[in-house]
Amino acid sequence: MKEQIYSLDILILAGGDPIELAEGSPPIHRSLMEIHGKKVLEHMIDAVRQSGVCNQLIVIGSGMVTASNIPSLVDSYIEVKASSKLSENFRKGTSKSNASHILILGGDIPTLHADILTQLNELVHEHKEKDLLAFVVLDEAVEQSFPGSERTYGKIKEGRAKVGNSILVRKDALPRLDPLIDKFTKNRKSVIKLAFSFGILNIIRLAIFKNISIPQLEIAFKKSTHLDVRGIIVPFGELAVDIDKASDIADIENYFRRNA
Repeated sequence: MKEQIYSLDILILAGGDPIELAEGSPPIHRSLMEIHGKKVLEHMIDAVRQSGVCNQLIVIGSGMVTASNIPSLVDSYIEVKASSKLSENFRKGTSKSNASHILILGGDIPTLHADILTQLNELVHEHKEKDLLAFVVLDEAVEQSFPGSERTYGKIKEGRAKVGNSILVRKDALPRLDPLIDKFTKNRKSVIKLAFSFGILNIIRLAIFKNISIPQLEIAFKKSTHLDVRGIIVPFGELAVDIDKASDIADIENYFRRNA
C-alpha cells in the first residue's frame, strides 16, 4: 500500500455562546476578547500564518465570530449555531479537511505562538503513524510561563498534568474515532476523566492510587478503543491556559507584558 503523503490542516473550534467573565459584565465571545491589542483569534491566526506549517486553516465559529472580521482571515470558515455541541463542531470541521493530519485547537488560547506550532508539527511528523496525539502539559511548564496561575490538574506518574487545548488526529482514523467523539470532547482536558469515561477498569484502579503513567494509558486506550494513541509531554504552558474566568485574562495579559 502506498504511503500517504504527510500534510497538515489546522482546525480552530470557536463555537459556543458568549460568556460573562464577571457578574454584571456584558457577555462576550471568549474568542473575540481583545487582549494585548488584538482579538484572541487574531493572535492565534497570526501564529498559524507565521509558522507556515499548515495547508489550510479552518475555523468553526458562531454568532459574534461570524459577524466579525475573522471569516475573512482564514482559508475556510464554517458557521454553526451557538448551541451546537463541541462534538458536532469537531465532525463538521474535520470533514472539511483534505490533509493527512488535522491539528485541532481550542479557540481561546491567545498565547499560542509560531514556535510552538513549528515544534508541534515536528512531533506530528515524527509520530505520523499514530491515530491520535494528545499533548500533555505538566504544572511546572504552566508555572514557568504563567506564575501563580490557578489551573486544574490530574495526578499521573509523570507529575500533575492536564491535556493541552490541542489534539492531533490522523484523517484516516476518523471513522474509528467517530463513535467516541462525544465522550472524548467532553473529557478532553483530563487524562483521568478520559479513562473513566471509556470505562477502562485497570486505568481507574491505577488512578485511585495516583501511579498511572502515560505509557500505561496508551496501552489501555488501544485495547479499549482500538486507536493507536500517543501522549506526549510538551513544555508549552501556553497550551494549557485558556479563558474561563476573569483571572485567566489577567494571567494572559501578564504573559504578554513579560514577553513584550
